[in-house]
This record gives sequence, C-alpha cells and structure tokens, in this order.
Amino acid sequence: MVTIPFALICSVVLVLFVLDRRRRQRKTGRSFRLIREIGMSLFLFYLLAVIYLVFEPFHFVLPGSHASSVSLLPFDEITAQIRRNFHLALFYLGGNVLLFVPFGFLIPLLLPDRRTFLRVTADGFLCSLGIELSQYLFTFSRSADVDDVIFNTIGTAMGYVFYRLLATWGRKRRSVRKLLARVAG
Repeated sequence: MVTIPFALICSVVLVLFVLDRRRRQRKTGRSFRLIREIGMSLFLFYLLAVIYLVFEPFHFVLPGSHASSVSLLPFDEITAQIRRNFHLALFYLGGNVLLFVPFGFLIPLLLPDRRTFLRVTADGFLCSLGIELSQYLFTFSRSADVDDVIFNTIGTAMGYVFYRLLATWGRKRRSVRKLLARVAG
C-alpha cells in the first residue's frame, strides 16, 4: 500500500497544468487572457477538489492485490441505503449529483468545442466512469458503484442546463455576454 499526500498530488497537477497552458499558448499564438486563465484555474481547483473527495484517504494499491467491492446493479445500493438510513441516502445521492454540476457548467464555458449537450454529458459520464474504475482498481478504502456514475452524469446534465440558461439569458444582457465571450477565449 502506498499513501500519497494530497499536497504532492496538487503540486504535480499544478505544474503540469501551467506547463500545458504555456505550451498551448505558444503553439496557438494566443495571447494571455486573465479572465480565461482564472476560469481554467477554477476548473482545475474544482477537479482537485473532486479528486480529494472521491479518493481521500489516498491509500493506493496495485491492481489485483486486494479485494475491491463493486455494485453493478443500477439503484441496488441506493435502494438498500434508503432502507437503512433515508437521510444519509439522500445526502449521498444529492452529493453525487451536486459534485458534477460544476463539471457540466464549466466544460462548455471553457471549451467551446464541447458545447453540445451530448458531448458534455458524455464527458461527465466518462470522467465519472474513470473515477469509479480507479476506485475499484487502485483503492481498498473505496468501492465502485454504478449508481455513482448515473447520479454524476445527471449532475453533469444539470450543470449543462444551467450553462444553457445562463448563456441564453446572457445573450440578452450585454455585460454577461461580454463576460462569457472573455471566459470562452
């Protein structure tokens, strides 16, 4: 078992992020846009928070060296949880949905080529699936659950709907339209 300090994970991700941003700016010849960089940094901070929430404590093991649990029947685990403790089940369900609302909102805002409902929802689904597979393969303190993927994907879709509502409303408001255009870069 390997324990990795979260500060080390954040440091490595931050360095890779900054290097990638600089490489992309040089490659495309784009100028530095402060508001866009703030948006991208907020998205990075959000992703790090998600990593912290879904993997903490950070005890990683080699695949196959431990017995992991996985629930592949949709709504089986959440139904059992509702029977045991309704309020706790609502907390987990709501948490899984809310965890991915910012993902569904920020992806189309920051990545103009990802602005369709299907693309954003698919991105959220794949990200959630990646998290659950990582929990199954590399951790012994977490379990993988298909319900998490379903509710994370619903949260992504809700975030996209919020983005579309703001974008539609923003078209009517000059200041919001300018801000959205600056963030989108």
